[in-house]
Amino acid sequence: MSLSNDNFLPEISFSSMDEVYKDLQSLWFPPPDESITEWAERYRKLSAENSALPGDYRISVTPFLKEIQDACCDPDIPRVVCQKSAQVAWTDGIINNVLGYHIHRDPCPALVLFPTEDMAERYSKEKFGPMIRDSEPLAERINLQSRNAGNTILSKHYRGGHLELVGSNAPSKLASSPIRLILVEEPDRCSRNSGGEGNSLKLAYERGKTFYNRKIILGGSPTLKGTSEIEREMALSDKRHFYIPCPHCSEFTRLQWNMVVWEKADKEIHEVYEEHLPETAKLKCPNCEELFTNNQKNEALQLGEWRATAPFTGVAGFYINELYSPFPNARLQDVVEKFLEAHKLEKSGDHTLMTTWKNTSMGETFEIESESVDATGFENRREVYQADVPHDGIIITCWFDTQDDRLEGEFVAWGPNEETWSLDYVKLHGDLSRPEIWNELEKHMNRDFISATGVIHRARLCGIDAGGHFTGEVHAFCRRDIFRYIPTFGSKENGSTKPVASFPQKANNKHKTYLTELNTVTAKQVIYARIKHQKVGPGYCHFPLKEVYDERYFHGLVIEKMIKKYSKGQEYFTFENPPGGRNEPLDCRVGNFAMIRILQQNYGMNLRSLQKLMEQTMPKVEPSAPQFVQTEIEAEEVVTSNQPVPKPAQKSEKPKPKKRSFGKVGSIKT
Repeated sequence: MSLSNDNFLPEISFSSMDEVYKDLQSLWFPPPDESITEWAERYRKLSAENSALPGDYRISVTPFLKEIQDACCDPDIPRVVCQKSAQVAWTDGIINNVLGYHIHRDPCPALVLFPTEDMAERYSKEKFGPMIRDSEPLAERINLQSRNAGNTILSKHYRGGHLELVGSNAPSKLASSPIRLILVEEPDRCSRNSGGEGNSLKLAYERGKTFYNRKIILGGSPTLKGTSEIEREMALSDKRHFYIPCPHCSEFTRLQWNMVVWEKADKEIHEVYEEHLPETAKLKCPNCEELFTNNQKNEALQLGEWRATAPFTGVAGFYINELYSPFPNARLQDVVEKFLEAHKLEKSGDHTLMTTWKNTSMGETFEIESESVDATGFENRREVYQADVPHDGIIITCWFDTQDDRLEGEFVAWGPNEETWSLDYVKLHGDLSRPEIWNELEKHMNRDFISATGVIHRARLCGIDAGGHFTGEVHAFCRRDIFRYIPTFGSKENGSTKPVASFPQKANNKHKTYLTELNTVTAKQVIYARIKHQKVGPGYCHFPLKEVYDERYFHGLVIEKMIKKYSKGQEYFTFENPPGGRNEPLDCRVGNFAMIRILQQNYGMNLRSLQKLMEQTMPKVEPSAPQFVQTEIEAEEVVTSNQPVPKPAQKSEKPKPKKRSFGKVGSIKT
């Protein structure tokens, strides 16, 4: 039976009436008494392209997520915060399950804020889309094939609500219709001043203020202490930690880095890990001091429980690090390997990997102390080189600063573990609007440097400042050899967490050059740490006995001081040059540091590997301490450094059996 009117009404069948009733029922009746975890285990399917365990979702794989999921649908908890490491299934276990639950059971207007719009698009295509496709109740509510105005890559409509995926760099999309459910992915990396309109997180929160049952969920890794958004949010929470029972004494404890121990060999056996044996890593119970393995830890996770360490004031806070991760690539061994790699680099004064390890493996902020260096006494560190390039110099870089009336730059030789030898500091005076000075610059960039073994070197990569003076002329010069002449500019972001050099994948459309952004704050932190090294070796900075390396040079090298500043209430670190101060030597050192990073990261030049290759054709020499110049003696009286010394004959010996002893992280500065 059907009712119809050819002039006014379409034909309506009983089946379509059932669908209408179902739609009305989903809107009128409250959602079933079902938690997000229960919903996920009943309906959620993990997609093959995103999961090593495709199929039914199982909370037993990551049991520490259950209470976080349940808090996300608890009406008595308006805000959920998670300060986390990587490898804890946050996006799939929380973001996806929360969205899936609300689309199916409790539809409402929802928004997910990402650091960039590009990340939002990738999430939509790689995570959200496959979840909708493979989870039946979600596929019934969102048609991924539809491309109408309500269903685009970044906007999805469903019965009773809609979802917006927004990048923090798109302020216009942060000020639109009201939103009840707000999720933030990696808040520390979201814009602090989106399009000049203010903090993107605050703009997103404003979207939900008209809802009495607004829910805000944030999760991400922290960055620098004092500037971290997730750290600030956690300070307002009840600070819950996940405790697991020891397999031996059954006492509950939370997993911390100082519990990790591993064996050590009696000598260096690895290029990066040295004498440490990360494959032997275990956890040491702080109560009974017994050791337990990664597999035993994973079994204990099933019996774990969250415990609050502060009063609840409306914000549920969860802290979780990579030691809890059950995944194959996040074993104790993997965490220790990443630490040892970062620690080795840190010994040379470069904290970048250690910062990353702290943030993404331990879920902790990295604290930066104010940096300043006294230039007094640096002239006495100058050395007489045996040749243009000392024996250990492998790769030469150069970088030039642009001023109104001159070009000013430095040539630096790099050795293993980024030990450096300053070779020459050059000032070219002239009119930068005319070709003569640029021709002179090219002659310098192509000059020969003779090594101690007679090898002829030239600068492998040559950078030049394109951020201020004569930008057009700089790019025109770099187009002479776009793969060797690199224009650069300093990052405008406060306390940027970007790499030292963000080398582009393709040439700039406008200038047809590889214009590269420099993270000058991080670079200067590393440089100041290395300048203070007193022991020859990793990261040590050598300076030649030349007139250009005088008191003015060293004063300019350390003239800036790192200070803490505030912008719109947010802390950040920067380096400041005193009024009238000449900081060109420091800028040149930053530029050279960026050049070696580009060579390492984009051209695959490994200093250690290159050294081994060169050692096959170079005479073996014992390392010798540099002979420093004293101001009261003449240069002729100074013994040259890197003087070849024949190795004494060694008796052949049978290899001794490897000795092992337990070492732990407490013995290594973190």
